[in-house]
Amino acid sequence: MKKAYVVLIGLLVGSFASLPTEAQVSEPNRRPVNAPLDGGLSILLAAGAAVGLKKAHQKRKEARSMR
Repeated sequence: MKKAYVVLIGLLVGSFASLPTEAQVSEPNRRPVNAPLDGGLSILLAAGAAVGLKKAHQKRKEARSMR
């Protein structure tokens, strides 16, 4: 069951990391200058998911030990 969650999260992060994301152009009459936002954003999302999973695991572990 735990492996299924890890695989699912890995697939979600991988699919979102591969999408091309670009910043909006400020002036519509100028030639668009695209700035990629993918580099650090993917790492931050993955780190946030990892921290959330770790905290959820710790809470489950504490709940089991109190029984």
